[in-house]
Amino acid sequence: MKTVLITGASSGYGREIALHFHAQGWNVIATMRTPRAGVLPESDRIRLIQLDVTDAASITAAFEAAGPIDVLVNNAGIPSISVFEGMPMARVREVFETNTFGVMATTQAVLPRFRERGSGVVVNVTSSVVLGHMPLSAVYKASKMAVEGFTASLALELAPFGVQAKTVEPGACLTTNFAANATNGASLDELVPAPTRPGRRRPWARSRARTCSPRRAMSPRRYGGPCTTRPASCGSRPVPTRSGSPRRSDRLTGRRAGPVSLPDTVGPRPARILARRTSCPRVPQ
Repeated sequence: MKTVLITGASSGYGREIALHFHAQGWNVIATMRTPRAGVLPESDRIRLIQLDVTDAASITAAFEAAGPIDVLVNNAGIPSISVFEGMPMARVREVFETNTFGVMATTQAVLPRFRERGSGVVVNVTSSVVLGHMPLSAVYKASKMAVEGFTASLALELAPFGVQAKTVEPGACLTTNFAANATNGASLDELVPAPTRPGRRRPWARSRARTCSPRRAMSPRRYGGPCTTRPASCGSRPVPTRSGSPRRSDRLTGRRAGPVSLPDTVGPRPARILARRTSCPRVPQ
């Protein structure tokens, strides 16, 4: 029976990932900063382990307690919504410590085991925010884009050893409390200091509406993803999720190979271009 270790499994996508693997018959090691009873069902195939991805000692202790695993799912992350100019650099570093460096640290901790065994999969959960543009997300998006680039290069390094690295870009789920957690209840006026506010709010409102409306956020076509999931926490609406090997999704082959330009506009067109790019078939040489 295979074993998966999931970071950030206390709520949201992490919890749903844990429930999904458990339903498929896997052993699940659900990690969280503060383990608490009742988050996941009682089962001899579910273990809760304390893990803070920003603490090296915590990472070492967690992997020693976990024992052998087959899959690492790096899901732990913190949201951030704020105008960049008004965000303290301490907060910027906090976001990157969890969303980017935490992913790297846990991955580095498990790789020796995977390499020696000649198998294993690292799954890094980023966000569909990397596929479009919207205001107030500069730091959060940058932290997730860094993981995308990291995973793409890492996949090439690990391939000779039989180890895989993949990304998952989940779409919006309206019940994950992302906005509430990112703002701590702050209003837009509090998130955007007066000197940094544009003369008119309407351009920001339009760009947010284009990128973040439930209709667009829930459209699998917008993200060009082959996988659509339906976590219980999202009710009956499907959540678009693009997943796969970074190596395949970042490279064109055959007659369609060539430069791809993405216009600096907010809207569905960049996503459509990306969808065509990522669905390009591999042509035999």
